[in-house]
Amino acid sequence: MSPSSTLYLAVFAAFLSTVQGQILLPGLCADHSVVQNFSVGDYLGAWYEIENTYADNQIDGICVIANYSDFGNGSVRVFNTQVNSETGELQSALGSARPLDPTKNEAKLMVNFPFMGPLESPYWVLDTDYTGYSIVWSCRPAPDGVNSYQTYWFLSRTRTPTDITRGYVRGYLTALKFDLSYLEETLQTDCPN
Repeated sequence: MSPSSTLYLAVFAAFLSTVQGQILLPGLCADHSVVQNFSVGDYLGAWYEIENTYADNQIDGICVIANYSDFGNGSVRVFNTQVNSETGELQSALGSARPLDPTKNEAKLMVNFPFMGPLESPYWVLDTDYTGYSIVWSCRPAPDGVNSYQTYWFLSRTRTPTDITRGYVRGYLTALKFDLSYLEETLQTDCPN
């Protein structure tokens, strides 16, 4: 195998690890707006996952919590936990997030977990009120140039958001032409964490 073929395979494998768990959807990544004047300080703390699109790294995951804290140097500590519904085992992943462009005060972050190596994944906060809900989206173009790998989440400060909040989030996603049939509810009852 030539050195260029080896490099191509390494780059392709790294790309696949970045999009692992995301769903392949028709079309390129849309140009969705994100929260402007984003307050990282107000966003820190625990967020409960209410709904998300399928993700390989969350198979059998229930009671999913994303906990964000100040890591210093403008970055955010990301500590995700979930319970494996089959085994009851508490699982966790520690990573970090940084602003895509530190000169802009917008909610475009890049997240990295050690299992991803040096690669990062987009974490765009499309909408949040900081105290109740957050709508998050990640999108990467597929190698074919016509499709994209996407994930979207509905996060809440409580395990049981109100029907009004649920309706708002679903309406927001629908207005942006997200396919709600890809969303799966995350069980948040009888949680040990």
